[in-house]
Amino acid sequence: MISRYNPSNGKFVADRAGLYYFHQYWVANSNNNQFLHMRKNGAVQCRSQGNTGSGTDLNAPSCSCVLELAPTDEVYVTGSTGSNLGSFVDTGFTGFLIRPYI
Repeated sequence: MISRYNPSNGKFVADRAGLYYFHQYWVANSNNNQFLHMRKNGAVQCRSQGNTGSGTDLNAPSCSCVLELAPTDEVYVTGSTGSNLGSFVDTGFTGFLIRPYI
C-alpha cells in the first residue's frame, strides 16, 4: 500500500505508522463566517476561520498540525457546512511524513 491523496474524495490515507505534518490554507471572499476543519478519521484536529466583512475583501486563514498516524488513518479537510475545499476561491492541503515508526 502506498500513502496517497485521493483527489476524488479529498482524503489522504497513510500506509505506515508515523509522525506526519499537515497544512491547509484557503482564501475566503464572502461576508459571513466560514470554517475549515482538518480531520483525522473524522475527529477535528485544527480549525481555521475566515470572515471578510464584505463581499469584496479577501481573508486567507490557515492551520497546521503534527499527527501520529497508523496505517489506514485518513486525514482530510471539511468546510463549515460540509463543503469541500473546492467551494472556496483558492485552497491548499499538503502533508508529509516526518518520521516513520518502526
